[in-house]
Amino acid sequence: MGVALAILSSLLIAAGNVFLKKSFKDFTPAVSFFFFSIFCLLIWVPFGLNFGFSFEKMWLGILAGVISAIFGQLSYIYVISKGELSVTGTILSSYSIYTIVFSYFFNNERLSFILVSFIALSIIGTLIVCLPEKVDKSDLRRYSNIVIAVGGALCIAASDTF
Repeated sequence: MGVALAILSSLLIAAGNVFLKKSFKDFTPAVSFFFFSIFCLLIWVPFGLNFGFSFEKMWLGILAGVISAIFGQLSYIYVISKGELSVTGTILSSYSIYTIVFSYFFNNERLSFILVSFIALSIIGTLIVCLPEKVDKSDLRRYSNIVIAVGGALCIAASDTF
């Protein structure tokens, strides 16, 4: 059942990315981010109230939420707006790999040699999938979106780790 839910979740995320990218024809990324933020508030506030909201740590939660929104969500929408969705979406999906690395450094989580090997292979594989067969010097500006997407994935991973 878990695998079926993971596949369904991946399909829904992919559809969401396509619709988000399509919305940039009618709205600026800032307006899309605003609507996305309102939608998230409407979903997550009831969950927070239902699953143990504490007024004692409300300001810490607000601070963490704002930082998470800036690093995670704003960078996500910015990166999606910059390049081809097939490239930026693939690289952004690798953010969980960077979350593992950040958790090692900031949360003192243990990583086995095999896990580190697979993390390195995943990062290299993601970049290989997104690079063209032949890179011409005149096309390097076009591929700057790959660097932006990796930066976005790092921001999302930092947000998740925080």
